[in-house]
Amino acid sequence: MQSGANVTLVNQGNASFNGSSSRTGSLTFAGNYDTSGTTYSLDTVAVNDGVTLTVDEDTEANTFNVGQGTSGIVNHTANTVSVTDLNINAGAAYNLNGSGDIDATNMAIGAGSSLNVNQTGNTTIASTISGAGAITKAGAGTLTLSGTNTFSGGAAVAGGTLSLQSNTAAGSGSITTTDSVIDYANGVDITNPIILNSNTTQLQVLTGSATQSGIISETGGSRPIKKIGAGKLILSGANTYAGETHVSAGTLELGHASGLGTGGNLRINGILDLGGFTVTKNSIIIQNGTTQNGTFNQTNNTQIQNATVNTIMSGVGGIISIGAGTSTLSAANTYTGNTQFNAGTIKVSADNNLGDTSSDLIFDGGALQTTATFATSRATTLNAGGGNNIDP
Repeated sequence: MQSGANVTLVNQGNASFNGSSSRTGSLTFAGNYDTSGTTYSLDTVAVNDGVTLTVDEDTEANTFNVGQGTSGIVNHTANTVSVTDLNINAGAAYNLNGSGDIDATNMAIGAGSSLNVNQTGNTTIASTISGAGAITKAGAGTLTLSGTNTFSGGAAVAGGTLSLQSNTAAGSGSITTTDSVIDYANGVDITNPIILNSNTTQLQVLTGSATQSGIISETGGSRPIKKIGAGKLILSGANTYAGETHVSAGTLELGHASGLGTGGNLRINGILDLGGFTVTKNSIIIQNGTTQNGTFNQTNNTQIQNATVNTIMSGVGGIISIGAGTSTLSAANTYTGNTQFNAGTIKVSADNNLGDTSSDLIFDGGALQTTATFATSRATTLNAGGGNNIDP
């Protein structure tokens, strides 16, 4: 076909259309079509309502329109679609699968339409994305969004990783997570709400520091979050999720008193910075972790192993050393429960590190190490294997 012509393809055939290097001419797909074996360089590509276009060859265009306002599907399985404007019109769907790649300056996703990414490999979309539509993410790969985006239909992440490289990478809608990872670039502040839809949502900061200021909530029951990666994540929203918070690596810092949600369980294997707030929890386990800068109001016992506890421990709960290694209590604690030495060592420098004076000491296989000389009038119980080690 002649470069610069305007062509409508109704049925699959062996036609080839190669526009000039200046992207002239138009091509409209009015029937289902597979571009295998044919590359395109055009001014305009259009997929009519009710039509499915399979793209598996390189395609260039100034404008690529999917649907006319009610339907239309593109299944992009390989190679690159390079366009200035990609318009996924109302009711249409653009499915990015396999090894397909999108290089678009602008992308508009209409109301009721979606960009659906399901890939095992990694892909980056740097487009400026607008419109009332949504993005869905599935598959084990990483989808990286880096544009200044305003799309409002939300992002549903049902597998793999969604990497947010700008403050507005996820537009203005909610992010719904199902068995997935949200990755934060250094320096970003994400205001999108997050809705937890499974029991395996991981929030990742690999380097530097990032902020999740959008509220984290849940659907379908009590849902946990897990902080991973060596960097710092600041939770500054009034979060309402009720599941466990697990600090697996790096630092989790609070920028709001409700940053840890409403749930009672907390597990710390990294660093938890309470941001100066007082936080009430029912079950706290600190193993190979650190707490700092704030107060815990315990409603039950806190279990520690190889822990550095710099927060003030208050409330009716006590402290239990549960494993080998040395844990340090450094604050002027006020908890009224007992301090139990079941295994390992608890190290203190003052009597008030061991809680309120009404708190008993119970030795049942663990040890107390003191790094300074002080007097105590606490009731003490020595069970089999218990003991103390005074090391001023």
